[in-house]
Amino acid sequence: MTEIIKKDITLDWVCRILFSIDILLLISGSLGYIQARKQLVSPLIPDSVVTSIITDSRFYESSIGAGVILLAGLWFYSFNRKKTAVILFGTAILVYKLLPYLY
Repeated sequence: MTEIIKKDITLDWVCRILFSIDILLLISGSLGYIQARKQLVSPLIPDSVVTSIITDSRFYESSIGAGVILLAGLWFYSFNRKKTAVILFGTAILVYKLLPYLY
């Protein structure tokens, strides 16, 4: 009985840690987009070039993809499907890290 409770508590902490890492990745992608947009304001740089620079980095798109998987993991966590949530939270981290290199 105590082993089940310990495993459940351990799985809760794993979910919380992975969820926190996923949120930090999402924030970093969005902040990178906002910072690049603010830094590249100049009459010499056209808006199309700024958009091209931001989209070429692919970190904004990968943070959106990771966010979708994070949302799915959050749904599974709320329905007490913690093993599936851990897999999805880990997959969100992998998507964020690997998606920019696939294009």
